[in-house]
Amino acid sequence: KDINNDGIDDSLQRFVAAFQTSTGSPGAISINQNENLINDSKTGTNLAQKVSLLFKGIKGKAESLVGEVTTKLKSSITIHATDGKTQAPENLVLATSDQPSFAIVPEVNAVNSIDQTSEKQIREAYTTRFSNTIQTVDLYFGEGEQNWNALFKPDGKGGYFLFNYNPQTGLGGVLVDRDNNGKVDGARLYLQDGEPGDLDGSRNGVIDDPIGLASVALNPTVQISADGLGLVVEGVAGSGLWLTFEVLSSQASWQNNLELITRDGMQLGSVGATPESTNMGRKSIYVAAGQELRFTQSSGDNPTNSAPNIQLSSTTNGLRLRLEDGGGHDADFNDLDLAISPSLTAPDTSDIGMGRLQRTSSDGLIDLTGLPSTGSRINLSISTNSGFINQFGLVKVDGDPLTGYSVAGVRAGNSEVFRNVVRENLIHPGGSSINIGGTSEQTITWNVSGNDVGIYAPVIITPKQDVFTFGATASDGQKHLKVIGNSKFAFEDLISSAPSDWDYNDLVVDVSSS
Repeated sequence: KDINNDGIDDSLQRFVAAFQTSTGSPGAISINQNENLINDSKTGTNLAQKVSLLFKGIKGKAESLVGEVTTKLKSSITIHATDGKTQAPENLVLATSDQPSFAIVPEVNAVNSIDQTSEKQIREAYTTRFSNTIQTVDLYFGEGEQNWNALFKPDGKGGYFLFNYNPQTGLGGVLVDRDNNGKVDGARLYLQDGEPGDLDGSRNGVIDDPIGLASVALNPTVQISADGLGLVVEGVAGSGLWLTFEVLSSQASWQNNLELITRDGMQLGSVGATPESTNMGRKSIYVAAGQELRFTQSSGDNPTNSAPNIQLSSTTNGLRLRLEDGGGHDADFNDLDLAISPSLTAPDTSDIGMGRLQRTSSDGLIDLTGLPSTGSRINLSISTNSGFINQFGLVKVDGDPLTGYSVAGVRAGNSEVFRNVVRENLIHPGGSSINIGGTSEQTITWNVSGNDVGIYAPVIITPKQDVFTFGATASDGQKHLKVIGNSKFAFEDLISSAPSDWDYNDLVVDVSSS
C-alpha cells in the first residue's frame, strides 16, 4: 500500500505506517522524511540521524452516537455562542473514529566505531534538538459515511477532549481535505515533546500521540460582531475556522495593511497591498470558537490606527471587508477591498508551517524547521519597481517571539553591529548572488537539504549598503519590510531622509514550497 502517495510501499518505510480501520477503510500516519548522514568533527565518525515513527496499533475503536468515547467527549465540551442561548443537542457527538496510536522518537546510529562517551553526548544533543523542534505528522483517513469536523485526544486521565490548532504556539491539529471534495479526510498535526498533544506530557525524547476524528452536531460559524467592526467565531470549544483574507483591490496612493488581532490581544497575522493594486496579499489564519477578531491599520510609515474605518458585510460565499484609509478624505471605502472565506479545513498546510512566526506586519520570518530533509524546494518569486539594483538574500535567524531573535549571536535591533552581521551572513538561495532592480520579475529555486532547516528572514542591501530586513532594524529606526500575505514580503528601499515614498513596492518576494 502507498496511502500517502509518495511512490514507495508504506511497509518499507520508517516514516509511514498504514493500517486498516475498524470500518474497513484504509488509513495511514506519516512524518517527514528527515534522515541525515553527518560527520562528527570531534570523533571523525559518520552518524545517521533521523526521527522515526513507531505505530502502536488502534487504541480505541470507532463509535456512533452512544459509546464510552462519545459520552466522555460530550461531557468535556463547552459551547461558545454570542446569543448565550445555544444549548447542546442530546446527540452532540455523533461519531468518533478509530484512535490510531503512535510514537515519534529520535534515533542516532553510528556508521563506524565510536567510544561510548562520545556516542552518548551526540545522542543527548540530538534528543535535545528533537525536543526543541515541532514535528509534523500527517493523518490519512477514509471519508466513509461520517462528516468529520473535529479532532480529539485522550487527556491521560480517562477522559477525552477536542484538539485544535494554537496559532500562538504553532502546535495542535488542523483538518484537511486532500481531494478537495468538501469532506474532511484526515489531519495535519504539529507536535512537540512535552507540550499539549504529547500524551505523557513529559519532555523525555518521545512524543506519544493517540488521535482520532470526531463528528460534532454543531459546526463552527463566523458572524459579524454586534458593533460591526469585528468577526466572531461561534461553535464548540476545541473547534474553529480558517479565515482566508484575499485582497481584491487597493485603489489607494498609500500602502495599506490590516493587522489581524483577537479582542484579547492575540496577533494572528497581517494582510495588505502596495498602492494601486500592484501587489496584493492573501492570508489564512485560524480563529478558535469563542474568539473575536479585530483589526488595526498599518499604512506606509504612518502610526498604527487602532480604530480603522472599515465596513464589514456578508456575501454569498463569505464576507467582505472594505477600508477607508483616511489618506484622501473621499470616504469611498476602496483603499483596501478584501474577500473573507471561512473554511473548516486548512486552505494550504505548507503556508501554516512557513508562516507561523508572521504575526505582525514587520515579522518577516520564514520557518523552514518542519521541512523534510530531502526533496524540499523553496520558490522565491521576486518582482521589483525600483531605481536601485538591490542585492537580495536570506539570513538565518535564531530565537522565538518570546525571547526575541538574533543573527549569529547578535540580537536583532537598530544597531550597526546587527546590520554588519546580517551583511556577513547573507545567504544566496539558488547558489548565486541575486542583484535585481528596475522593473523586473525573477523566480529563484532553492533546493533545501537537511542542513538548511531553520528560520530565515529576507534581506535587501542597497547600493548605499543600507540593510533592510525584519523589524525596526534599519538605520533610520523604521520598518522597511511589510508582510502583506502568506510569506509575501514587500520592501521599501529608501531611508527616511532620502526621502522615502513608503510605497513598499521596490522589491516584493513571494515565498512558497513545493
